Amino acid sequence: RLFWPFIAPYIDTMYKRDKKDLFVNLKHTCDLVDHFGHSCEEHIVFTADGQLLTLFKVPPKEPSGRPPVLLLHGAMLSSDIWLIHREEHKNLPLFLAANGYEVWLGNRRGNKYCGKHKSFKTRNTDFWDWSLDEVALFDLPAMVDKVLSQHARGMRCIVIGFSQGSAELMASLSLLPELNDKIGLAVGLAAMT
Repeated sequence: RLFWPFIAPYIDTMYKRDKKDLFVNLKHTCDLVDHFGHSCEEHIVFTADGQLLTLFKVPPKEPSGRPPVLLLHGAMLSSDIWLIHREEHKNLPLFLAANGYEVWLGNRRGNKYCGKHKSFKTRNTDFWDWSLDEVALFDLPAMVDKVLSQHARGMRCIVIGFSQGSAELMASLSLLPELNDKIGLAVGLAAMT
């Protein structure tokens, strides 16, 4: 209820639009990226505890040698949240890609892009037996390793977390000191504690 006054205008705008409106009918992160004329790649990563994660890569319009950027969404969201604005320059991943950054959109376990596990089906309660601890210990390190595996040794990435994504980022950095050598800049937007 606390946030409803702030998000209601966006939700009302999305649901009151004509269903023929192309933007409303885009249901996948890559569809949203493609809508704005950028390319999008889907990458699958398995965590050390067997969780499947899906990351989306938005290559820069022109390579610049800048470090890659990993974006982490907030609670109960997915990578789609980074692409909700109808104006291209208001979508952080597209703005960064247009300015020479390779952008990776992360997804945490349990959302619509991460519904598989090596050992458990989603109907199994063990699939859902996780907390912020597992996200910090397994998900973020797997995502960072995937991003850096695409770059020269020694490259460090930028990680930007929104809401719960910032809490995961801070938890990972404090629990896994070795992660500090892989992340050159950590940014928390609307940090959640």
